[in-house]
Amino acid sequence: MIAKPHHKGLLAALALAGCLLTPSLATAQAQFDGKTFQDWTLRCGTIAGTQEERCLMEQFVFSDPEKQKIALRVRVLSVPGTKEPGMQLLFPLGVLLQAGLSLQVGEAEAKKYPITVCLPEGCIAEILLEEGLLGAMRAGTEATVVLQNIRHQNVKAGSFSLKGFTAALKALQEANPATTN
Repeated sequence: MIAKPHHKGLLAALALAGCLLTPSLATAQAQFDGKTFQDWTLRCGTIAGTQEERCLMEQFVFSDPEKQKIALRVRVLSVPGTKEPGMQLLFPLGVLLQAGLSLQVGEAEAKKYPITVCLPEGCIAEILLEEGLLGAMRAGTEATVVLQNIRHQNVKAGSFSLKGFTAALKALQEANPATTN
């Protein structure tokens, strides 16, 4: 079963993330200076065409030892209109869209989420980090993303570390106070 559709403010917040950091699977991780919380980096920037500064936390998963090919980019950011943060998973093209993706945190049962959109940079899934998932991520050490290729085979897109997640999230929330209605 696919999880409920993403929050309408999540798409706008993730579009904002694009304005901050221009998402591209080919760009190097060190494009912007940021504060590191173990395996997570907090990045802040001014939104193009405005004076507003926003922050997000992110992590890259590489598919090669030289760290030249990004297999998965994970971003967490504040979502206008809700207290829950949102997560954006960006991964390369060539996946079966109807299948969505599976996200497994630690040993918990994997949960399915829809793929929202594909752009030249890759495909994006958006997930509102509701309390259950957020609690699991705070308590866990690793999360795994599984996709299906065009042959309907499950393919591990990558696993991302949750080391430093709680501290980075706290810093993100302090940098971007909740904008609830």
